[in-house]
Amino acid sequence: MAKIDPRLSEGINRQLVDFLLENCERYYLFIYSMVKNEEQVKNIITKTTFFSLANARKLKDMPRMRTWFYQLIVKEGMRRMHDYGKYKRDFTYDSQLYAYMETIEPSATNAFKLYYFEGMNLEEIGEILHMSPAEINKRLKLVRHKLGIDVSLEDESGEKMDELIEVYESPEIPEDLEDVVLEAINREKEDYERHMARQYKFRIIKPVILILAIAAWYFGTLAMGKANPEFAEMVEAVPFIKYLFIPFF
Repeated sequence: MAKIDPRLSEGINRQLVDFLLENCERYYLFIYSMVKNEEQVKNIITKTTFFSLANARKLKDMPRMRTWFYQLIVKEGMRRMHDYGKYKRDFTYDSQLYAYMETIEPSATNAFKLYYFEGMNLEEIGEILHMSPAEINKRLKLVRHKLGIDVSLEDESGEKMDELIEVYESPEIPEDLEDVVLEAINREKEDYERHMARQYKFRIIKPVILILAIAAWYFGTLAMGKANPEFAEMVEAVPFIKYLFIPFF
């Protein structure tokens, strides 16, 4: 862990924790839309909560909270969305349109969901997906075209968008979701406190170690000088250092 300013770190951490607890249900829905498995979603939330808070400890300024969490969420969700070995993906039965959207290239559908389902602007999405506004627009246009949705969202296009949003928000939020988030928050806090305790202990011990090292060097040199006249002459030839030993050789 990098050097941390405790007061600054605590201030940033408190705001991020409050924001995270307030928005964890939205994070759940977005992650679920990628991995389609409740247990997998909880694992991702646990990991991203811990590391987003731990990484924020090193910051000097408050990050853009809305995008700070989503950056890790998207990265981890994309990594695990095709992890079929342990977690079975739930199938979308109640909307052929939504099921079809899930077959479109993930970076495009993520941009689409962030824009239309989570209400983010192009700049925020670009920060999350590491793309330019032009690239985001291109992906939004791709998904709209494949789904037959006009940019105006009028008439049938509006109905299609309402259907997609309804399915996106349909997963039941687990009753223990907040407990899962709080457990990750507390684990990160304990890890931080252990780090700060070690750092404080080292600040106290460091001068003592330095003094002992200097003392060991001084008395070791003095002993060798007394036992070996040639070594003493070598020490006496060193500028400044010689004045520490001449009276005792």
